[in-house]
Amino acid sequence: KPDVIIHMAAIGDITLCAENPSLAYRTSAISTLNLLEAIRINAPDTLFLSHTTDKVYSGNETPFTEDMSLRPSHIYEVAKVSQEHLTRTYAKNYDLKTITIRCGNYFGGYDFNFSRIIPYAIKQNLNNEVIELRSNGSFTRDFLYIEDAVLVNQILIDLHFNDLIDFYGDAFNFSLEINLSVHKIIELICEIMEKRPLITINDGANTEIPDMQLDCRKSRTKLGWERKFGLEEGLDKTIHFYRDYFNG
Repeated sequence: KPDVIIHMAAIGDITLCAENPSLAYRTSAISTLNLLEAIRINAPDTLFLSHTTDKVYSGNETPFTEDMSLRPSHIYEVAKVSQEHLTRTYAKNYDLKTITIRCGNYFGGYDFNFSRIIPYAIKQNLNNEVIELRSNGSFTRDFLYIEDAVLVNQILIDLHFNDLIDFYGDAFNFSLEINLSVHKIIELICEIMEKRPLITINDGANTEIPDMQLDCRKSRTKLGWERKFGLEEGLDKTIHFYRDYFNG
């Protein structure tokens, strides 16, 4: 009977999800069903914080707002949207204390998935190696520094235990609310690192969402949320982490 469950299970590699759709669905959606059933039967007062993704907004115009219709087209998105439907349904039908968290692309130290643009670009730059883009570089993304992502959980936990939540079942956006191209984020990283490696374009990313930006007005209004870390400050801390890591 835990006080809080923070559910972050996912297959984060989109290619792996496409190659293993059953695994992707079980990891995000079926795990959610199992957790919610356990809470319903054994611990109905447990706070359930369910992390999904900004990718659930696939097909919508930016900036993304929480009231948009969700029309997933990739198995990763399908699994995450199913996770959200379950979380909302258990709040509505069984009075469970659930909240869905949708964040921009996380970045920060300890991310060793080097297929992700920020850790990959930093690693290649530190090692004086070519940065090879899998898109044409024009795709735009929104971001959230990892320490801000952690603090989101704490805000919701504090509100819950102070009986200040009357919106269980809702979803909330959290991000820097920026619309930054892949080219621009790489340029910013190179500027901070004062290094500029060769950049090549592969342009084979035909299944990725071209533009992403979250609108976080609901989080600011209902939760009193404000980010603590800007993009450049977060990148600077992230670069320092990987520089120390690769230096042993």
